[in-house]
Amino acid sequence: MLLASSGADFGALLFALAIVLLAAKFCGELVERFGIPSVLGEIVAGILIGPHALNLVDIEHAYIGSSIGVLAELGVLLLLLQVGMEMDLAELGKVGTSSLAVAVIGVAAPFATGTLAAIALGQDTKTAIFVGAALTATSVGITARVFGDLGALSSTESRVVLGAAVADDVLGLVILTVVVKVVTGGSVGVGTVASTLGLAVLFLVVSGIVGLGVVPKALDLVDRIGRSNTTVTVLAFALLFAFAGFADLAKLAPIIGAFMAGLALGASRHQERLHHDTAAIGQLLIPIFFVQIGLDTDLGVMGDPKVIGIAMVLFVLAVVGKLVAAWGIGGLAADKILIGIGMVPRGEVGLIFASIGLADGVLDNELYASLLIVMLLTTLVTPPALRWRILANTKRAGGTTPVPAPPASDEPLGDPQRWLEVRDGAIELVAAPPVSGTPAVVLTAAELARHARPGGSFLQWIDDHRSEELEWARSDTDSLLELLRRPDARSFRLLEVTGVLERTLPQVAEALERRRRDPNEIDPSRAMRFSTVDRLAELRYSGQDQVAAAWASSLRDPDSVVLAALSYDVCGTEEAHRAVLLDRLVGPAESANVNDLTSDGVLLARAARHPENFDEGRLRRIAEHIESEDRLHEASLLALAMDPQESKRHLATDQLVRALRPLVLERAKGGALVDARRAEAQRMTSGAAADLVRTADPAYVLSTAPEIVAQQAAAVARTGDGVTATVSPLGPDQWRIDVAVGASLDRPFSRAVRAVESSGVRIERASAVEWPDGSRLESFTVRHPSEPSASAISATMQQLDEAAPSAIVAETTVDSHALPGHRLLIVSSVDVPGVLWAVAAAVEYVEARVAEFSVERSGEQLTVRVAVPAGPAMPEGRALAGSLASQLASPRPPRRRTALRRR
Repeated sequence: MLLASSGADFGALLFALAIVLLAAKFCGELVERFGIPSVLGEIVAGILIGPHALNLVDIEHAYIGSSIGVLAELGVLLLLLQVGMEMDLAELGKVGTSSLAVAVIGVAAPFATGTLAAIALGQDTKTAIFVGAALTATSVGITARVFGDLGALSSTESRVVLGAAVADDVLGLVILTVVVKVVTGGSVGVGTVASTLGLAVLFLVVSGIVGLGVVPKALDLVDRIGRSNTTVTVLAFALLFAFAGFADLAKLAPIIGAFMAGLALGASRHQERLHHDTAAIGQLLIPIFFVQIGLDTDLGVMGDPKVIGIAMVLFVLAVVGKLVAAWGIGGLAADKILIGIGMVPRGEVGLIFASIGLADGVLDNELYASLLIVMLLTTLVTPPALRWRILANTKRAGGTTPVPAPPASDEPLGDPQRWLEVRDGAIELVAAPPVSGTPAVVLTAAELARHARPGGSFLQWIDDHRSEELEWARSDTDSLLELLRRPDARSFRLLEVTGVLERTLPQVAEALERRRRDPNEIDPSRAMRFSTVDRLAELRYSGQDQVAAAWASSLRDPDSVVLAALSYDVCGTEEAHRAVLLDRLVGPAESANVNDLTSDGVLLARAARHPENFDEGRLRRIAEHIESEDRLHEASLLALAMDPQESKRHLATDQLVRALRPLVLERAKGGALVDARRAEAQRMTSGAAADLVRTADPAYVLSTAPEIVAQQAAAVARTGDGVTATVSPLGPDQWRIDVAVGASLDRPFSRAVRAVESSGVRIERASAVEWPDGSRLESFTVRHPSEPSASAISATMQQLDEAAPSAIVAETTVDSHALPGHRLLIVSSVDVPGVLWAVAAAVEYVEARVAEFSVERSGEQLTVRVAVPAGPAMPEGRALAGSLASQLASPRPPRRRTALRRR
């Protein structure tokens, strides 16, 4: 459809999409700063840019309106796919009679009252049924976030609400499917409803059998035989569209098919990767759906007193219907008002109801605007109401009768296991442990939660002490490691519910909060999953990767590897932040070793991505850094686990490890590689040249063959304060040009690049080394049919003027972890004359010293990778990349070399 349009229409659509995305992100970010879900900001963005406000997006234009509509429909499919992927079927079967009763009443009451109210307001039966259906669904994310923020996830009320919301999602989708077909398919009658309900149930059963029984195995097969990183993800999207298409063929809502596809994908072992990939696309398309809701809203209609009046009636019914649902708990001791409030917010599913009703012509603009007001109000009023009720219950004991708890004990903690027992599938307390032992007891309960559910006495004890300050002990880390070795969603959910990690490991709490705020994380329990830790466990225990299994079997200290994975998941590449976390987990004595291991894992993960790191010189430098075979295997496992697309990068990492292993063993047998190679080079020289070898940069000694080090040191010693170029053959049409430079010559590397290029050669690689006295050696690997003129290059270097290179447009990035002690500057540009000189001059201008310089050409594209030694005064990655890009785009006059020499 896009390509069938005229160029003008397509250009207008592109501008419209740019406005939609910018407005959605701006408004979403703005409202989140006030504690309001970003979804509401995206709806407001649509209202503001729509035809009834600023009119920045012309949805009346057939091409623009239909195109945005298609993208919005894809967004809602992705939204329901993610809901399905996050649905825990085991938890759905364990919601309990109280939660199930609350869910059923919470769906039935607003459905019935909403339908009757719409009829009383003069609507026909079809429209009235749709209005009632739109009031049924609860948004669990908002309620769960408030309970979590106040440390009340372990309360009885929270458990009932979250359990009911799981069942509520499924009931709401079934109702939507039935209602959409009934109201759009003819007359409303018992037979129509029954046949539609039967068809919906049949579709759910058949798609569930196929999805859960066939899809995970099919994904495994495709992953084994596929050669591309993206094959499994593309298949997942194909399944999404196929399931939605079959639902549409059955005259059901396509979103029920998307939901079932999500259930199927969530049951596969690739769920983590698929969640990552689908979320990336969802971040683009899902906001378009919510913006379209605003675009379709008539701001003038929303201000109509009649519309506001209808909205207030429906709002009251929506609230009362959920408050009444709380009485479904029967005799369970809990605050019914708090449960009712927790069920009030309507969110994504309710908005989907309203948008479908408008699109199918079931709802007119007035009813659509009224329902939108109801959704917005229930979402806005619930968080403060929940906070008020929870804090009120904390200050006073009224309103609830606590679950009877075992008598407290003054005994020391001892074995945490003895305080707990499993009775009838529930984890209960034998006696109340001392509060100081809370982390140990909770971690033990989390282990038991693999096969049992938390019981009332245990959760009540946690809830009674949810505000106590807790201390983390070294023994608690051992218990945490047991959980991390065999990750289980139920165990992590219990840790989330109790809030123990948030009170003892603040950095973990901050990481969890960031995940909770991610609009793509629909299931709050997912925030407690650590992706690198999970992949590490899969590599070690699944048997899917024989190489990784072999590395795992040879681990000297498996605990350190798991802790390194955890610290990476929480703190990323920030070594200082990791140190604080690891100090709490294992103490300062062990912390440094684990932190270094994490850095080594990052190094190998990044190094495997750059082909030039497989050069012998680079390999020797990495081997010198890794030091031992044990550390190599530990870091290699981490490198594989750190990559979300691990299946296709195993090969590169495996090849890197195989290449490093003999060099690491050589180092272990003969001491430091750099010392051995330096001594070998010194035996080939004497006098001033031997002194230069003795003081040469260790990285240069490692990356260069000893005989070449000796030759180049001799050339630098002979040069004195001038410039000397020598040319040596390397192979057919390939030459090495060494340019020895005295300390007085300014900007030696960029001048050498310019002089070598001026001789007509094609530069492939270069390296540079500087001695303490300021003398340098610039070495180039070049291609040319005949031998370049060394004397011409020497003369050109000494005659170059102070001109600045031409401006170039380039993309610049910095990888600070791909090479030990260095930062890798990556510049991508069109291959035009003068690019290499411009890059070399820009690097010198930002006061970085070139160590290595490689060039990769692909058609008209050129990629230059420059390794520069990292120093304390060098800017961080993004700042350095920005400075480099700025200098390339607008070259400034050359700087003197004083700062470079001092560095």
